[in-house]
Amino acid sequence: MRFDISEEHPEITNPVTVSIDKDSIISTKDPKIEALREKAINHSTKVLILGTEYNIFLTSDEDLFPILKNANGYMDDTVKEIVVKDKFGENEFGNPHALILKNIRHEILHAFMYESGLDFDSAKCGAWAVFEEQIDFYAIQYPKIKTAIDEVTAWYISNIGI
Repeated sequence: MRFDISEEHPEITNPVTVSIDKDSIISTKDPKIEALREKAINHSTKVLILGTEYNIFLTSDEDLFPILKNANGYMDDTVKEIVVKDKFGENEFGNPHALILKNIRHEILHAFMYESGLDFDSAKCGAWAVFEEQIDFYAIQYPKIKTAIDEVTAWYISNIGI
């Protein structure tokens, strides 16, 4: 369902399209801003987080994504987007690709916490599910955790069998 506010209010010269999607979530999109955003995105992909599709954008346009002025990335559960900064100052980081991948994992973990309800539910007991330290721990340690699990799984399959 779409609404065009300019039909009722012709004095508005820059109308915003408002739509209600299948989940009855109201979203507003300014076509000019959306076109600029698409140009500013260097790379994008989609990922399923507990059955919900999220768009992941790599960009460094701080004018269109002002949060990137003070952060290396963010997850917006209201529009199901993850935005991660993909460029840094010269010599700011020895391996910027490792940082970008860590930041992507970090924001994906935020999305998992949100989609599972833990961000809201944990507010009742100290909001542990949204603490940056906890999210960073898993984002940084995930490769080591995955390796350990894969090694033990391979050992189990080869020695015990499935």
